[in-house]
Amino acid sequence: MPIYVDINDGTSNKEFELVSEGIHSGIIADIGITLDDGPYGKKEQVEITWLTDEADSEGRTKRMKQWFGASLFPGNAKRPTPAKFFTFVKQLTGKVPEGDYTDNSKDRKRFDIESLVGLQANLFVQHYTKQDGNDGAKIGGITKPTKKLAVPSDFVRKDFSKPRTPSARPLVPAVNGLNGRTVAAAVLQPAFAGATNEDIPF
Repeated sequence: MPIYVDINDGTSNKEFELVSEGIHSGIIADIGITLDDGPYGKKEQVEITWLTDEADSEGRTKRMKQWFGASLFPGNAKRPTPAKFFTFVKQLTGKVPEGDYTDNSKDRKRFDIESLVGLQANLFVQHYTKQDGNDGAKIGGITKPTKKLAVPSDFVRKDFSKPRTPSARPLVPAVNGLNGRTVAAAVLQPAFAGATNEDIPF
């Protein structure tokens, strides 16, 4: 049976309350591609919004965000470590991410990240101290869900379609002239030697 809690309408000035440490049920309510301006230039990243089974003192749903580099590099002989987003999707879905061929290219495939919306998991929540000294909460890992959740009908998704400054360079090297950058799709890279697996730790 789905469990519903009220969604924060953004009108309260109450200080943000962290999700408590421990295991919590969560459901992906929103996902999209954002641009992170880091020390090595602008990088595309996947932003995930989880709704949890915990409410704050005003009865509002507690949310958590998670960010990954927009890469599904699976690892290869030269670079055995896969991208964190690849590992995350594999853990969440229980299978290796697969996508559709695009632009008649057999060298590049796309994975639709929208397919992750509505998927559920148990979230291992950890607290930590941020660089500015404030407390923070992060997702240290996920496991199979044990409780059924549902996204309330009044949940408003973020508008990821707003114009953004183009990256200084493509996140993924071009292959046969295709650099394959599209909003709402993460890059599923083939295991070629030039691939990178830079991503944002969570």
